[in-house]
Amino acid sequence: YEPLPGEGWVRLLIIEPRLMPGFRCHMRNVELNNALGRYEALSYRWEDSENDRHADMSKLDGITCNGFPMMLKRNLHLALTNLRYRVRPRILWIDAICINQDDAKERSRQVELMGTIYRHSSRTIIWLG
Repeated sequence: YEPLPGEGWVRLLIIEPRLMPGFRCHMRNVELNNALGRYEALSYRWEDSENDRHADMSKLDGITCNGFPMMLKRNLHLALTNLRYRVRPRILWIDAICINQDDAKERSRQVELMGTIYRHSSRTIIWLG
């Protein structure tokens, strides 16, 4: 993960359209106040306990993000696959991807911003699986 430049910054996930081969995406750091209404937030059902970030590998699927492989829980992978637009990119904020889950300090700061993140999104998509 590229470090966030400062307080009030978040990462957004840009998912390439279905017309592109494979599943590709990239992340962009943005200042939250400058991103008002320019992204959608995804809320989804976690398959396992939120504290279990070391899930059974058989329950994970891969994507390519910023040119690197990224493993996701199956339900999240299914959501992203189904939410891809056909001909244009889709911009999403997703906690499990846009927050560096291995950085406790960042995770804490981003959790404090979550209310604002959801309010600033153009809409919240609920994915139950």
